[in-house]
Amino acid sequence: MLQSASIDFSSAVDLINTVRADLTEMRSSDEQFDGVYAEAMNLCETSGIEVHASGHSASAVSQFRKSKIPAKFADSCVIE
Repeated sequence: MLQSASIDFSSAVDLINTVRADLTEMRSSDEQFDGVYAEAMNLCETSGIEVHASGHSASAVSQFRKSKIPAKFADSCVIE
C-alpha cells in the first residue's frame, strides 16, 4: 500500500503511524511476543529449519539479550 503510485501523503503518514503503534504494542506485550514466537517456531518446524534457541517465551529469550550502551556514550558516565 505504501508503494502505490496513487497514495497521498496523509494516507502514508496514517499507515506509518499505525504500523509504529502496532510494533510498539507488540514489543511491550509478552503475549504478543509469545504468539509471534510460536508462529515462527511452527514455520521453522514445517520448513525443516533447526532452531538452537532455548526457551519458548519472551522472558526466556530476553535473558540472552544484553543491553549495550551506544557508542556515542562510550566516554560518558551512564547510570543503569
